[in-house]
Amino acid sequence: GTGIFMSVSIINVAMVTPTLDDLRAFNAVLVYSDAPFEDPTLLGNILADYVDMGGGVVCATFATASIPFGGRFNTDSYWVIPPSSQVGGTNEFLGKIYEPLHPILQGVSSFDGGSASYRQSSFDIAPGAIRIADWTDGRALVAVKIVKGKQRADLGFYPPSMDSRPDFWNTNTGGARLMANALRWVCTPNFVFYSPNSGTVAPGTTQDVTVKLVASNLERGSYRQVISIASDDPRNSLKLIPVHLIVDTIKTDVTDNGSSIPIAYALDQNYPNPFNPSTTIKYALPERSNVKIDVFNIIGQMVAQLVNSEQEAGFRFVIWNANVSTGIYFYRLEAVSTTHPDKKFKDVKKMLLMK
Repeated sequence: GTGIFMSVSIINVAMVTPTLDDLRAFNAVLVYSDAPFEDPTLLGNILADYVDMGGGVVCATFATASIPFGGRFNTDSYWVIPPSSQVGGTNEFLGKIYEPLHPILQGVSSFDGGSASYRQSSFDIAPGAIRIADWTDGRALVAVKIVKGKQRADLGFYPPSMDSRPDFWNTNTGGARLMANALRWVCTPNFVFYSPNSGTVAPGTTQDVTVKLVASNLERGSYRQVISIASDDPRNSLKLIPVHLIVDTIKTDVTDNGSSIPIAYALDQNYPNPFNPSTTIKYALPERSNVKIDVFNIIGQMVAQLVNSEQEAGFRFVIWNANVSTGIYFYRLEAVSTTHPDKKFKDVKKMLLMK
């Protein structure tokens, strides 16, 4: 495992089709099967509705190969790797990388599909989709697409590893990280908005398009998307425009009144996040306080104490140089005013270390 997720739930879609209400409990789902779906049309309709309401969907073999689902997911073009038949039986590996800085490839240096290396037979991806990485044979291993303003990703491999069967993908390589990163990526809010999003441009003319980057729902970090412009021009039917947004500051409960003294206690989100190996935690003290900042692992064990001292009022920060394993951690700020001991503040935030 990657340590990125606190829990994983499994729904056997060969036996039961989850409702939209069932899926609302999750930020994202990974959909695959090696047996026919219980109701492929209904499942496709529900997954399309789930994407429309903001849910993240990642599809993988054999859903992207010989056992697809249908419904609106198919008719309204939600696929990134369109289903085809399957191939396997030759050992394939991570091949050409098109977008080495894409978040889905973060922390992935290799991938060994095992002697089975099950994948889709087609070399094609959906119109408007972007290849992130291929298998060594040129078939898509990772591809992404913006579908109705939502981020979608498909993986061209079968998720179970050699822990399930010895000819499946090698657990010493990046299969788990690819799945975890893909699930995290499809949960990232869309930040690129443009108008108009379609139209007709006569020969020899131009069309102005307004593009807005909206960071109001984003935490600090680096975000990437691609604007795809599709046309019926046979010489240049698809134009891809990469977009890179860096969110350096975020709004907190602290109001800067123009002085060096904040008007309220506050704990900021660490930056960068995810991080490796160090990250900065900013916080605000409106008056002199006894301050503690502790870091805990996912089972509640304290792994570091960053601050344990009396500090003057002001905007402050501390850097954590993590000497722990990859995973989710929580940092907690506790502050008590030295002049008004009944004035206390406590806040906890989550951060992700990815080595």
